[in-house]
Amino acid sequence: MNKYVEYVISRCVYSCYKLFGYKESSDGKAILVTCFCPIGDTMVVTPFVRELRRNYPDYHISIVTNKMGIQIFEPCPYVDEVMLYDDRAKKHYFLHNLKKAYKFAKENLIYRRYSMIFCMEYRMPKILSAWLALFSGAGKRVAFTEKAYPMEHEQYMGVYDLYFTNLLYDTSIKHDVEKNLDLLRLIDVGVCDNSLEFWLTEQDRERANNLMVEHGLCERNKNMIVVLGTSLRDKEWPAERFAAVCKRIMNDGYDCSFILLGNGDPARMYAEKFLQYIPEACNLVNKTTIRESMAVMLMSRYYFGGDTGPMHMACACGLSGVCVYKEAKNLPEEVPFNAAKVLYPWQADIAVVQPEKYLQGCEGSCKKEYPHCIMQITVDEVYEALIAKIEKVNSRKVE
Repeated sequence: MNKYVEYVISRCVYSCYKLFGYKESSDGKAILVTCFCPIGDTMVVTPFVRELRRNYPDYHISIVTNKMGIQIFEPCPYVDEVMLYDDRAKKHYFLHNLKKAYKFAKENLIYRRYSMIFCMEYRMPKILSAWLALFSGAGKRVAFTEKAYPMEHEQYMGVYDLYFTNLLYDTSIKHDVEKNLDLLRLIDVGVCDNSLEFWLTEQDRERANNLMVEHGLCERNKNMIVVLGTSLRDKEWPAERFAAVCKRIMNDGYDCSFILLGNGDPARMYAEKFLQYIPEACNLVNKTTIRESMAVMLMSRYYFGGDTGPMHMACACGLSGVCVYKEAKNLPEEVPFNAAKVLYPWQADIAVVQPEKYLQGCEGSCKKEYPHCIMQITVDEVYEALIAKIEKVNSRKVE
C-alpha cells in the first residue's frame, strides 16, 4: 500500500479512536511492553525488563512479542504475562494488522487498564506497536521517536510519533542496552543494573545436558560455540574461513571441541560446509531452541561467530571469544547504524574483529547483498584474536 494512503489511514485511526474509543487509563497498576525484535535486539531488552520490575514491584507487567521473544521471555520472573502476536500476513499487511491489532487489544489488553506502555523497537519502529499502544488504553505511551532514523521518518512522516505521549530522541552513539534503559530514564525512573540476563526452565537445562552427554562434550573448558550464519548475507564470513581458523587451533595443539549452533536452512548449509573440513565437530544446528542453545552455552567456554543474535546470548552466558563484524573501523561517526559501536558484545570478554577500511561504495556501511567488506578480514587476524582469548582463559586456570 502507498505510504501516503497508510499515513492518512493512520491519522484517521488515531483521531477517531481518541474521539470515540475507550477511555484512557492513567491510574491502573499494570504496564505493557511491546517487543517485536530479532533475537539479538530482544536480548538487549532484558536489562530493561528487570529494571522495570525493580521500579514497579506491585504492578502487573505484560509483554506482547513475536515467536522469538516468546522463547526468551516465557520463563522471565519479572513478567506476569507473555502474549504472542504474529504479524505475518499473506497479503495487505497494513490493513490485516490494523484489524488484528484492534481485535487483539479488545480481547487481551483493554480489561487490564494499563497505565503505561513501552514500545522497544528502536531502529525498526512498527506502526503495529503504535496501534497496540493506542488501543490498549494506556494513558502514558513511551517509545523512541521515528525522527532518530531518517528512513523511518520518511516512511511514517510523523504519524508514528503521533500515537505516543513520551518520545525519546537520541542520536548519540551508545550501546542499545543503554538506549533501552533511557526509556525508563525518560520518565524519571532510576536504573541500577545494566547487565544482560536470561532465564531457563529445568527442561531446557535437561535437554541441553542430554545433548552434551550424548556427544561426549562434558568438559566445559574445551567447548567452543561456533555460529556460522547471520540474519543478512553481507554480515557473513565464509564457513570455510571459520573452519580454517578452527583447524589451525587443533593443529597447534589446543584441545577444543567445536559445537555448531543455529537455525534455518542457511545455517544448515554452512554447517555442512564446515563439517567437510572438521567432521568431528558437533552439529546441533536446527536441534535446539533459543533457550536450549543458551543452556548449551552455559556448558561451554568460548564463542566464535558473527554479528548475530547468538552472540548476545553468549555475552549473557559469560563466554569468551571472537565476533566478526562487517563494519569497517573507519566508518564516519555520523553513520546512522554501526553495529560494532551500538551492538558490540556487552560486558563480555568477546573481541570484535572488523575490517580496517570500508570498500569503495560502502561509505555509510556495507551496501552489498553478499559478503563484501567483511571479506577483507583474514584467517590470520581472527586466529590471533581467538588464540589470545584461549590463552587468557588457560592462564586463569593455571592461577
